[in-house]
Amino acid sequence: EDKRVMTALLSKAGRRDRSDLVRQNVTRGMNVIGEPACVLFRSSCAMKAGGFSAKLPYLIDLDYWIRLLEFGDAWCLAEPLCSFRLTGQNWTFRLKSERRDNYLALIDAIAELPWVNISRTAVITGKARAYLNEVLRVLFYKFVVKV
Repeated sequence: EDKRVMTALLSKAGRRDRSDLVRQNVTRGMNVIGEPACVLFRSSCAMKAGGFSAKLPYLIDLDYWIRLLEFGDAWCLAEPLCSFRLTGQNWTFRLKSERRDNYLALIDAIAELPWVNISRTAVITGKARAYLNEVLRVLFYKFVVKV
């Protein structure tokens, strides 16, 4: 049965400061920018950023968005642009601790970026949220998706 179980939106539409947007990804411990189907970018920025990196397989898109943001701010829309089918067979569900470990590694990499200017408190908060998000995701799949 197809039904909407939740809608995730950025807290603010319009022009978003690149540093603020990256810090929000850290402090929430999750990708707040969006999936590949929802992101458009200038080809000139893509040429500068290079290709996707498989270093952090679960975060291949978010890693790329952050590299693109090195070249300017983002513009965000208020409405959702894609949806997901939630099953116990999807990659998001099966990755579990690998997803969290990828996120922790990305937070450390972001903390090293000179243009982000992220505090130690934000890094600690983001890492704690990454752990909490993993627990919440497991509970969500168990009680809402019923895997």
